[in-house]
Amino acid sequence: MSEYSQRLPIWHQGRGLDPLGWPTGTGPTLSSLEQTCQTAAESRIWLSGGEPTLRPDLPKVIETLGSIRPIGLDTDGLALTQTATLQTLQDRGLQRVRIGLHSSQSDAHDWVVGLPGAAKRARRAIRCATEVGLTVHAQIVLTRPTTEHLPETVALLRRLGVEQIHLRRPILISGLQDRAVALSPRLGLLEPWLESAIQEARGIRLTIHDIPPCIAPNVSLSHFQIEPWLLPEAMSWEQPLPRTGCSDCPQDIRCSGGPSDYIETFGRTELDSAGPLARDAIRVPKGTMEAATPPPARAGRMPATRLRQLHRQLALGRLYGDPLNGEDAPQPPQHVTVRIEGSSRSIRKELVRAAQQGAPELIIETVGDPPHPHLAELLQDTGRLKFERIVLRAPTTHLESLGEQRRIALRRITTIEESSER
Repeated sequence: MSEYSQRLPIWHQGRGLDPLGWPTGTGPTLSSLEQTCQTAAESRIWLSGGEPTLRPDLPKVIETLGSIRPIGLDTDGLALTQTATLQTLQDRGLQRVRIGLHSSQSDAHDWVVGLPGAAKRARRAIRCATEVGLTVHAQIVLTRPTTEHLPETVALLRRLGVEQIHLRRPILISGLQDRAVALSPRLGLLEPWLESAIQEARGIRLTIHDIPPCIAPNVSLSHFQIEPWLLPEAMSWEQPLPRTGCSDCPQDIRCSGGPSDYIETFGRTELDSAGPLARDAIRVPKGTMEAATPPPARAGRMPATRLRQLHRQLALGRLYGDPLNGEDAPQPPQHVTVRIEGSSRSIRKELVRAAQQGAPELIIETVGDPPHPHLAELLQDTGRLKFERIVLRAPTTHLESLGEQRRIALRRITTIEESSER
């Protein structure tokens, strides 16, 4: 099992585009950091941030906190490219460093952090830290364009002499929301890359953070670790949504449930389609079908979207053309409701999900003032879905805003119910 460790933010600012996010607030005082260290549960502590090397009194912080418990520095490495600098920090009590190098391809690393030349300096910092005798860890943030280079990145870090590698996914908060689709890898596709990374590590300890273990059931639980923030008074950590646990999965101390920021952007499909099936060798699909027919309504169920589960069902000979076969099928709801708010893309995704539930009636509610700028097009799209009835609940002003597009937009709407302004 991985050693227990926590991250202590000592600075509130960073460089470039930090894909990990950090607690917000102001830079905590040295006395506040000292008190936090003294009262925290026994663990190894990584001084983090923001970027901790931006703090002017970093040597004093290391000296003070290093006298309380073992201290490491969680950094981008850009300020540590000289052995003299590292030697000074080591003399003050620094024992280990964790330096981010997110890809073996320099331009890919530089894109992730938004700083040209950052990869070259990070590699130099790793070499310098090794030269002065510090324990050197590396950190890789898995992104959509760089995940396929993960094995070769692990191989590079092994050659550079690191003693441990930490894998994380990007945290989709604040400024990263606009980059979410381009930046974040899909959890359901990570399994082969995580397995390849462990194989390529060749004995180097590899720790996985912020990724549910059910995503890679063949990877030992000993590789997964929760590394919480240890927050001084001046700082706080806010996720965009509360943590969303998986109620039907045996909880483990290495998994805090579905990542709420990821679920807000991409949904729970990849997690729910793995679920208990991922590590339960006994559970088998239920029910059969005589011949391949259109799949039944989802009614809240999730299809087998992961290759491992599909192969397992195929091996049992019970898929019969239905990716939902084997999952309990509750009765479809009588109606589903979709609110016209948010981006057009998110609304259309919600409409597609609603159409798969098997309900005979769709209720569309428009909200906001002014109405959604693409209201007419969205209403027209609802008519393409296979519902028996479509009910529109909208204020009079929203209906008037349709103008010349009203006839086409409302062509397949069964009932219109005027609602009050909201």
